[in-house]
Amino acid sequence: MPILEVLQVRLKPGTSPQDPTLLANLRMVRSRIGTNSRFYICIEDPTLLFILGQWPTLDAHRNFLKSPERDEILSAQDDQLEFRYMIHLEFGGMETLPLHAPVMALARLFINPEGKHPNQFLVKVQKHRHVIVDGSQAAVVDGWRVDGTEAEREYWMFTGWDSREAHDIFREKTRSEIPEYKSIRDHYLGMDVLHAKDLEVLSGESK
Repeated sequence: MPILEVLQVRLKPGTSPQDPTLLANLRMVRSRIGTNSRFYICIEDPTLLFILGQWPTLDAHRNFLKSPERDEILSAQDDQLEFRYMIHLEFGGMETLPLHAPVMALARLFINPEGKHPNQFLVKVQKHRHVIVDGSQAAVVDGWRVDGTEAEREYWMFTGWDSREAHDIFREKTRSEIPEYKSIRDHYLGMDVLHAKDLEVLSGESK
């Protein structure tokens, strides 16, 4: 199964999302490594950039990161981007992500690794997943992080919306109308939810 790389970086001082050299360098890297990547600027913090890319396997990405070509290819971004984190998930391919939605929500859940919490969390998510699918305004992609330790149990969900406000309204409505849905919180230690827009669409140069 293909692997989705989720890379979060921060734009360094002097670099803005509107900088044409930023997009040019991102596209150059995408072309060189063949990951069909997409670039998403965070709405809550426009200095944060998500790079979503597809690899055939986790080892394929790890081998690239250890290769001599890595520094040659990625060096063009050194003055523009600061690394924050990188994780990997199994998924069905880039075309399954909600890429055509005006806004993508990226939910990162830090699951309690102790006892039955991971299994109970998954049971509840699967039971109520149809609610998210029915309410979302685009495709829903979710899954476990595959490169962490047992103490780093993370579950990710990508959904598409017309706006950040539409997602916020859906979340509040779901919690109030389905009390059991709120009990999912019993099984995770924390959650980060950010919203982002496609940088290429914003620039008027969509892929």
